[in-house]
Amino acid sequence: MRIATLLLLLLVSASASAKSFVYVSNGGDKTISIFSMDEEKGDLTLVKTLQLEGAPGPMALSPDQKFAYVSASRPDQLISFATDPETGDLKQLESTPLDATSCFIYCDPTGKWLLNAYYSAGKVTVHPVSGGDIGDLSQTFPTAQNAHCIRTDATNKFALVPHTGPNKVFQFKWDATSGKLTANDPPSVDAPGMNEPRHIQFHPTLPLCFSSDEYNDSITSYDYDPAKGTLQPRQTVSTLPADYEARKANTCADIELTADGKFALVSNRGHNSIARFAIGDDGQVTALGQTPTENTPRSFNLSPSQKFLYSAGQKSDQVAAYRFDKTTGDLTQFAAYKTGKTPSWVQVVTFAD
Repeated sequence: MRIATLLLLLLVSASASAKSFVYVSNGGDKTISIFSMDEEKGDLTLVKTLQLEGAPGPMALSPDQKFAYVSASRPDQLISFATDPETGDLKQLESTPLDATSCFIYCDPTGKWLLNAYYSAGKVTVHPVSGGDIGDLSQTFPTAQNAHCIRTDATNKFALVPHTGPNKVFQFKWDATSGKLTANDPPSVDAPGMNEPRHIQFHPTLPLCFSSDEYNDSITSYDYDPAKGTLQPRQTVSTLPADYEARKANTCADIELTADGKFALVSNRGHNSIARFAIGDDGQVTALGQTPTENTPRSFNLSPSQKFLYSAGQKSDQVAAYRFDKTTGDLTQFAAYKTGKTPSWVQVVTFAD
């Protein structure tokens, strides 16, 4: 009994000492806003505004959370930072020039490779990475214009790259030992209709993937073959209310799945909302409605605890804070915070003690 009580106290103590922070990339003034986060209430406090040479965009963390990587533009570059788990500060370590703007950066689960997708240049690239040291470009793989995201699956043997314009998801084999992408068979899958898949997420337990569809204002589920790394379209559900008349003025951006795979969330730019969906045990998607958010929500992020969600308004220069109900999927806004200009990426981090 004493041992069990002691273990419980240690767990509670460890949880209480973990510190959380929210990073927001502000392309308009080339800054990163660093907020401390109250893990119990979700309140944010601005602790630092980090000035950069270029305009920061997407961010990725190393698996051990000791390093952060940011893609910047004007000039185009990859930047590495050391993270401070006590203060949340980011110390710039290195910058590596790029020949185009990367719109998505992903650190593979080994922590040894940075994979990037390039919207205008229509390609994906691979850089070796060792902590804060970003190595020279090791691979460039041309795809098609409007490559918008890249992620590997749970086995880290396959990668998917959704493209809006061509309306396809490119499929790759991924060798994490050599750091090489190889076209899968088939090399791509057509999205249904004119959905234009933008971002993609793997379900944590079911053989499914989900995309946010920029043009069609929808979420699409795909059956995923984990042995082959290939997709088959399954279901598409609108992110908008049935009576919304200004559909042509809306485009979808980000997508997230909860850690338990029970809910999906997609941002609507134009309707300016977070669309909420339930995911059944059979993988079926059911719309739950939309929650109003900031103007032009390009990026949002759930906290690792799944208790809070933070959504940045690219045209409001604010980040909205919500409580997330893990039982119903409901969002309840409780605050909004000023950021830098034109926030385009939100990253919530909880550092282990």
